[in-house]
Amino acid sequence: MEGERWASDWIRAALPLVVLSVLHRGEAHGYALLQSLRGLGLGSLRGSTLYPLLARQEELGRVEHRWEPDSGGPPRKVFTITEAGRRDLVALGEDWTGLNAIVTAAVAAATAGGTGGQQ
Repeated sequence: MEGERWASDWIRAALPLVVLSVLHRGEAHGYALLQSLRGLGLGSLRGSTLYPLLARQEELGRVEHRWEPDSGGPPRKVFTITEAGRRDLVALGEDWTGLNAIVTAAVAAATAGGTGGQQ
């Protein structure tokens, strides 16, 4: 699976931003979020990774939830992005873009010319 190739530290760093991005498209319950994240190529994430992250995003005021009845079982939490979450999504996205540019430039400079970083 594509996402299995990413270091877990990278996934943990990017996941809040990606979850906010998915919720920006519309509300979702946990299982649907996991499926969306897998569809984006983040690999086989588990609820034990997602739910604490969602709880933290709620503490930060970026996400809220409501309980929705489920005809096939117990009620489930449905998560939505808040207005603060939308603002933070923009700011975090800009920060991520800036960091990505720095990392890309550093790696390109280190690997330019095929010297392997040795001079």
